[in-house]
Amino acid sequence: MDPVEYQAECVGAFVASWRARGFSPHRRLDVLHRQDAMTRPSLNEPQVAE
Repeated sequence: MDPVEYQAECVGAFVASWRARGFSPHRRLDVLHRQDAMTRPSLNEPQVAE
């Protein structure tokens, strides 16, 4: 399979999974909230002493 075609199919599947989970590609706020959550440490993550 052509790499460009493969990448396009992967992106399409990713966007479809967003829609299936209720996220809208037109509402960027969903992405920002998830990105913000990714930068926070987990409550279950052990704290590292500096």
